[in-house]
Amino acid sequence: MSEYSGRKYPWRDPEVLRELYIGRELSIHDISDTLACSSETVGRWLDEHGIETREPNWEKTPDELRDESWLREQYIEYNQSAEFLAERLDCAAPTVRTWLDKHGIERRSRTEAVKLSALHEPARYDVDTEGYARWRVFRDGQRQRVAVHRLLAVSEYGYEEVGQKVVHHKNGIPWDNRPANIEVLTAEEHGRIHANGKGGESA
Repeated sequence: MSEYSGRKYPWRDPEVLRELYIGRELSIHDISDTLACSSETVGRWLDEHGIETREPNWEKTPDELRDESWLREQYIEYNQSAEFLAERLDCAAPTVRTWLDKHGIERRSRTEAVKLSALHEPARYDVDTEGYARWRVFRDGQRQRVAVHRLLAVSEYGYEEVGQKVVHHKNGIPWDNRPANIEVLTAEEHGRIHANGKGGESA
């Protein structure tokens, strides 16, 4: 678990970004992994805080980005976003944008880029402030989240059994997502457990 897992929006904190980008010399891509957000988000907040970004390392630049015809085809014809290409090539989105500029490929407006990036954004894993592990994805124009222990319950008991019921952590530890530590309860059953002071966590 990252040391920043319990913090809300750590990428908005200029001190966090300076520590990771300047102090530890992490790449934008590595910072996005550390903070459980997209490379696009990291790049945007580096700009927002006036933190000057390094020039992409030529030796680490994916060969595909140096190929103008390939990049033009992916970005223009296939309508791929810089964020999606960065994930695919294991580099940072700002690196992709740098090479778009080098090749004279006109970039989309920020609004268009954000919409397109959201459509291609892969599901991401994070831990919320209460300790629940979850997966996040952009779907039908909205951010959707599902807790890992609910997915575990579905895999163990089936979707029909879980449905709208409560998935309860028996020992009260929200990140202890072992099959033996979860149970599927009705809202009434779950209420009785807490009324009797047995504790436990659920979602």
